[in-house]
Amino acid sequence: MLKKFLSISVIALATLCFVSSCKNNSGTKPGQSTEKIESSTKGIEKEYELIISPCGKPSMMFSKFKPFAKYLSQSTGLKIELFVPRNLEEFTTKVKTQESGFFYMDPAIYLSMEGLINRDHVYGSLCGFIDKHRGKLLETGCIITRSDSNIKTIKDLKGTNVIFGPKNSATKWIAAKKTFIENGIDLEKDLGGYSFGGSCMDIVLDIYHKKADVGCIRTLMCPVHNPSLYYKHSGLDTTQLLNVAETSPVMTWVFTCTKSADERDMEKVGNALRKISKLDLQEKELLPADTRYGFVRIEDSDFDDLRKMAE
Repeated sequence: MLKKFLSISVIALATLCFVSSCKNNSGTKPGQSTEKIESSTKGIEKEYELIISPCGKPSMMFSKFKPFAKYLSQSTGLKIELFVPRNLEEFTTKVKTQESGFFYMDPAIYLSMEGLINRDHVYGSLCGFIDKHRGKLLETGCIITRSDSNIKTIKDLKGTNVIFGPKNSATKWIAAKKTFIENGIDLEKDLGGYSFGGSCMDIVLDIYHKKADVGCIRTLMCPVHNPSLYYKHSGLDTTQLLNVAETSPVMTWVFTCTKSADERDMEKVGNALRKISKLDLQEKELLPADTRYGFVRIEDSDFDDLRKMAE
């Protein structure tokens, strides 16, 4: 009888110990460090979208920026998927609804969305395609026409039909408009007419095919300055085009994130952006032309000149 009682007691005690052990292991133990918790999920990639502000045909933009997204993914250990919106409305919706996302955008678009993005993590791309602005956070727009026209200087623009870029373009609208005004040209009174175009390449083709007299594009995309960069396989005879003038300089494109993006992840991305300038030439040439010279962290106050220009 005593032997049977002892056997039952041993079984009951073992059961209690097992249950207690399961409860202790089912959650985090009191005092367990956050480092140990994080280490258990270290191999799991976080997912983000890299969203590019619209500046051309989505298919072309996707092809252009896919290597950029791949570089950031490989450099940070994050899973960064590229998304190219069809238009500004879709881009704006993405900014408003993204829980976590990165953005590369025209600085004029940045100004219109300041309340929706993290202004503490902004990186500007360094210019490398204009000698006098090389290594700076500045770029210009180009005012082009056909070389067989009577337009040779900016003073000849009165009476012409002009295609500017979209109103959310710092170079193709804000800087271009300022340049016209500074040279005594009133857009409403002195021009034969003006309209708002789309991508730089579309504007170039419109001028080439005489759909307008003058076009305003980014200097980066100018077929006179950089004929081999984007036009070498287009069949376009770039000698038929003339660069009349450059606009006033404005801030280059900027990289930032949503307010909800993890601070540590944005720091990883920021480090990867700064390291671009140290890549070898072969690695740089895989990236979009305006990102090849690297990035520097900037402050929101660096946009003050553009703000004044846009008023």
